Amino acid sequence: MAGALIETLPAYNVNKFRESDQPFHPKEVGQVGYVLTFGGQRIYHTGDSDPTDEMRSLQNIDVMLTPVSGPYRNDRS
Repeated sequence: MAGALIETLPAYNVNKFRESDQPFHPKEVGQVGYVLTFGGQRIYHTGDSDPTDEMRSLQNIDVMLTPVSGPYRNDRS
């Protein structure tokens, strides 16, 4: 996309663990979410992530895309 800025932000779990107390998506694996900036808008796709300090530090996000209700969600109703 011409004129677009693409940034990555770490995407990882802080409160979803395997039986061995290992996160499903540990930070060390290097998975990411994306911040896309184009046309004066900033769009953030979190990737498969819990709320993280890096996420909380973002500013001026116009649209946030957050995946929900996957197989590892906390609410099993």
